[in-house]
Amino acid sequence: MKQKYAVIGMTCSACESNVLKKVAGLEGVSKVNVSLLTNTMTLDIDETKSNKSTIIESVKKIGYDAKLLNDNAQDKTQPTSNNEIEIKLRLIVSIIFSVPLIYIAMGNMFEWPLPVLLVAMDYPITSSLTQLFLLAPVLYVNQTYFYRGIKGMLNGVPNMDSLLAIGSIAAIAYSLYVLYMVSYGFEIMNHKLYHSLVMGLYFEVPAAILTLVTVGKYIEKNAKDKTTNSIKRLLDLLPKTVVKIINGLEVEVDISEVALGDILIAKPGDSFAVDGEVVEGTSSVDQSLINGESTPSLLEPKSKIIAGSLNIDGVIKYKALKIGDDTTLSKIISLVEEAASSKAPISKLADQISAIFVPIVIVIAILTFIVWMLLGYEVGIALEFAIAVLVISCPCALGLATPVAIMVATGKSAENGALIKSAESLETAHKVDVVVLDKTGTITEGKLKVVDITSFDFSKDKLIELASAIESNFTHPIAKAIQQSFNGINSFKFDDLKNHPGLGVSASVKQDKYLLGNINFINQNGIDLTKNASVINQVQQSAKTIVYVVMNKKLIGIISLQDTIKPTSREAIAKLKQLGIKVVMLTGDNLQTANLIKMEAGIDEVYADLMPDQKDSIIKRLQSDNKIVAMVGDGINDAPSLMRADVGIAIGAGTDIAIESSDIILASNNLNDVYSVIKLSKQTIANIKQNLFWAFIYNLVGIPLAAGVFFIGLGWKLSPIYAAFAMSVSSISVVLNASRLKFFKIKGE
Repeated sequence: MKQKYAVIGMTCSACESNVLKKVAGLEGVSKVNVSLLTNTMTLDIDETKSNKSTIIESVKKIGYDAKLLNDNAQDKTQPTSNNEIEIKLRLIVSIIFSVPLIYIAMGNMFEWPLPVLLVAMDYPITSSLTQLFLLAPVLYVNQTYFYRGIKGMLNGVPNMDSLLAIGSIAAIAYSLYVLYMVSYGFEIMNHKLYHSLVMGLYFEVPAAILTLVTVGKYIEKNAKDKTTNSIKRLLDLLPKTVVKIINGLEVEVDISEVALGDILIAKPGDSFAVDGEVVEGTSSVDQSLINGESTPSLLEPKSKIIAGSLNIDGVIKYKALKIGDDTTLSKIISLVEEAASSKAPISKLADQISAIFVPIVIVIAILTFIVWMLLGYEVGIALEFAIAVLVISCPCALGLATPVAIMVATGKSAENGALIKSAESLETAHKVDVVVLDKTGTITEGKLKVVDITSFDFSKDKLIELASAIESNFTHPIAKAIQQSFNGINSFKFDDLKNHPGLGVSASVKQDKYLLGNINFINQNGIDLTKNASVINQVQQSAKTIVYVVMNKKLIGIISLQDTIKPTSREAIAKLKQLGIKVVMLTGDNLQTANLIKMEAGIDEVYADLMPDQKDSIIKRLQSDNKIVAMVGDGINDAPSLMRADVGIAIGAGTDIAIESSDIILASNNLNDVYSVIKLSKQTIANIKQNLFWAFIYNLVGIPLAAGVFFIGLGWKLSPIYAAFAMSVSSISVVLNASRLKFFKIKGE
């Protein structure tokens, strides 16, 4: 059974790693995934071996809290309002008390204007106690750092809070010792003793550190929240209430009261509450936030409706066909969340480092203190360097480098109708060097269209009217294409109509007899084509579908039909080739038709006359040449190839089985979206690499600087306060850099 929890209290990648290890070690629990970005955890659980209470208690044991989330669209993200209020309150209190504390401490050091009672040299105990009293509220409102940090240490899973707690406690303990010695010196009237010690108080250090970290967490949280806006926007598409027909009356009910088969009403401006089918009315519908298409669609009886779509200008009655988690929108939200919280292979290095990072930093801090003491420096100086090491060495930037970029990218793509199922598929897409395209419905429109009419001693207009009148009585694709090519009202009435499967159709009226069909049908009926042989040969070489029209044993015309290339296909294929990607087409159609499409669309290579298993074999062959292959398709026959490919992309009107077999789902039928997704993948991976690079460089430079490596030769010294500021900036910069992906234009360039 799959479960999802909100995890409360995680602040860094070490926290994420600790929760993952603890829960994954429980009996009956598997496939655990913990996301620092969304503060959530998903897992599979065998409830005969473990339960909700076991999981929550295991998380609490290492200093965090967990809450089981309900499995419905309205509760798919962790509630953040209380958390936001709490962190804002902590921030306000911290600033109110820290600012005067830091001013008093620094004012005594730099002789800034101070009330006489707060001048340390004249009133050492009053000044020192005032600083301690100002520190107390800051410690109280930020006690969560100490609680989680110490609990993590005691359970052998130290985290970022452990670093803050150790550094702050060390500064407080040393300052209390100094305060004690200052009081002792004052009591015995040893002015030299308390004057030498009173400037060595460090009460402002933990206050500044905790305040700056809280400022950083507040800014970071707001930036992170903006990266999850895509999911929130999708959630907001669902109305909370809906008008339902009950006993012939219109009644407004909560969306949870809608059952399958209910008749609902959507008025202009309303969002559709569930997936359904129109039973009455016509209107335009805006589905741009579902599939990225800006052009409204027409709704009429029997039209399908997607939950979250916006009704524009008419009153629509519709039947509920899918509700709750079964709606298209709920599935989209689930896919986006799963992708955003999944791990990309590129993040493995950061995860491995984060798992051992905090213990190593603690060791470095201890060694820093020992070395500076052995070099003969005062305890205060050695302690200052050690605290700076603890504070600057936050693994948050490393932990956020990948997930925040993945979240922004998957959310951005979902807003525009491209659903990426996992972080792994998003990462793999940037390495694609061969894109394999199915022909019908992918490169082409997927339906026949009349492209040419040739007549012999007969009016072209009358010819297409005649053919349309006959075919209007049949429903096969060729018949529909011919019907759609004639816009007028035909004047033909037929006495006898007959379908000849695989050959064509026949009709008669009074003394006239008509045949419409392929060359085999014409030959079977003994029609002489000698007179028009040269024209017929030329038409036959065009690789089009040909319908011969005969009246009273005489050929009066030829109608040529073709599955036309989509207007966007040529442009998209050209863009893919500009990225250095080879474009290959697979089709079950004949080689002559395939070569025509190849030439018109600019495709590099084609394979024709293929069965589904043969398509799969070609994918394998390409992969055996060390190619990373993306397969784009829409039909049931594409499913094996979509699963075989390194990245399977199901396009717009694809079948459910094609969608289930794919890694990326495109809501539209536009091949430009394939290019956009690959381009987005490239930009996302570049962004992640930038984040990881700066996170590594930050720690590589920051830790030695904080430890005082450059102090003796160059005099460079990083105080704990500046270290706290640098740590907050590093995390914020990673989030802001990833947020740049929100400006990527997924619909072309």
